[in-house]
Amino acid sequence: MKTDSHLSTSSVLTLQLAETKSDSARFSLLRSLSGQLFSTRPEQALSYANEALELAERLRKRREVPDCQVMIGRCQIAAGDLDRGVRSLRKALPLLPSPSEEEGELYVEIGSVEVERGRYQKGVEAYQGAHAVFEEIENLSGRWRALKGLGDLYAGLADYQRGLDIYLRALRAAEQSENFEMLGVSLSDIALVYSELQDYPRALTYLEQCRETFSKAGLRHLEVRALANISGIYTAQGKLEKGLEQGIRTLAIYEALDDRRGLATMLVNLSNIYEQRGQFDQALEYSRKALDLFEELGDPEGGCRTLINIGILYRATGQHNNALYILEQALRIASNIETLGLEYQCHHLLSASFEELGDATRALRHLRTYIDIKEKLEGEERNRGIAELQAKFDLEQAETERELYRLRNEQLELQNKHQSAELTSLSMRLVEKSRFINDIKLAIEKTEQVRPDEVLPSLHQILRKIKGQTSSREDWQAFEEQFQKVHHGFMQRLSQQFSTLTSTELKVCALIRTGLSSSEIGSLLHVTKRNIDTHRYRLRKKLEIGSDVDLGTFLAGL
Repeated sequence: MKTDSHLSTSSVLTLQLAETKSDSARFSLLRSLSGQLFSTRPEQALSYANEALELAERLRKRREVPDCQVMIGRCQIAAGDLDRGVRSLRKALPLLPSPSEEEGELYVEIGSVEVERGRYQKGVEAYQGAHAVFEEIENLSGRWRALKGLGDLYAGLADYQRGLDIYLRALRAAEQSENFEMLGVSLSDIALVYSELQDYPRALTYLEQCRETFSKAGLRHLEVRALANISGIYTAQGKLEKGLEQGIRTLAIYEALDDRRGLATMLVNLSNIYEQRGQFDQALEYSRKALDLFEELGDPEGGCRTLINIGILYRATGQHNNALYILEQALRIASNIETLGLEYQCHHLLSASFEELGDATRALRHLRTYIDIKEKLEGEERNRGIAELQAKFDLEQAETERELYRLRNEQLELQNKHQSAELTSLSMRLVEKSRFINDIKLAIEKTEQVRPDEVLPSLHQILRKIKGQTSSREDWQAFEEQFQKVHHGFMQRLSQQFSTLTSTELKVCALIRTGLSSSEIGSLLHVTKRNIDTHRYRLRKKLEIGSDVDLGTFLAGL
């Protein structure tokens, strides 16, 4: 089939799909189309993915089913239906080989969606699931991604200490992997947490390491971000000279890289530094350059923020009419993009500017709007704060429950080990006692043959007593009680599933389950090893297991 060279790949595939008769070929085209279109046309991509799934099941392409299910989830997420999307992704999990890289990656994807939905506990569980999978398959980069996601979650909730602990674990994984990009990102994450904690010396130490790491790896676009953060921290400390010095270096690199967005952001930062230094002309110059760049980039929010900065600078230099003109421009943009935070700033500054010009009516109007927006923003902030506190509480409670569950399991494991040791000890004591009694019996039987006739009645009496004790009911009862503690319900399950087993065979099974050898079991039951081997042969028949299956392993699985 001939196609026009100007057609997009998805258009070509769509044309091919319309002409394809073969189910197998159609399946491949549907998968390709859904993968190409899910971010731009998610509804259409979802339709293709669903049809691909139906074909995969009909063609019995079981290996392809997880891919189709994942694509369905991604399409639903791209369309904004996060609830259905994450359910579809979870539906794909049990279809994937486990443990595998694909399983770990899907857990990470689910974690990011759960966090976006505000279901932080589910996000934690998904990232922990990813970490466990990647740890099992010894995938360091996967472990790093899982820890990075988990650290971002806690840092986003302002739980900086827990976020820091996880970022440090991610750093160790990055160091082991010798991946410079991962290493630099971890160093940057740690630095920014220290910055939030206002531990600026540590933040600078980690950022310098981060910058050096990116520089060695030739990752200039990441190195310049680290340099911008260094400038920001110096500025936050009030070290304006150093902040300005690092900022100018950053600006030069952004220009060399032709990174216009980074350049615009850095121009705004430098404008703020010059403003703090009282150099308003330089501050205005940098803000105007930033405004031109934001307009070129089609970024109304960035432009609005810059206009507000220019308005503040005009007010600081007494140019009130210019300030009013600029701030009214900013207010129009803020209203158009419906950004309350920016509207709030504009109304506040306009109210102050009109008051300074003696226009009380306009000043009051803007003041009232400012107060209304302020109350709304404070309400949203309170709700957000409550939601974050609730999320932190839920996470801490879940962490506490997990820790209690772990401790209970450890306690049960220790208890089980202790009981198993007691059972083994009791079993060996029974074996030794049986061997001792057998040795006495043999010695007396030999004595019977050589002693005078008058001693025989007494020896017969001793022999009868010993024979009466050879299958001590009390000893066996103690063994059964301890066995029941360690292997609760084993004898009941065994007798219910295999009703033809005799009491002796049940005893043999219990002793095999304890780990005793055939000769030890023979000594305990006062029979030969050959007798026990015969019991084992009959047991295999009654239990319906072949010679290739270990009898002890089979019994342990019941």
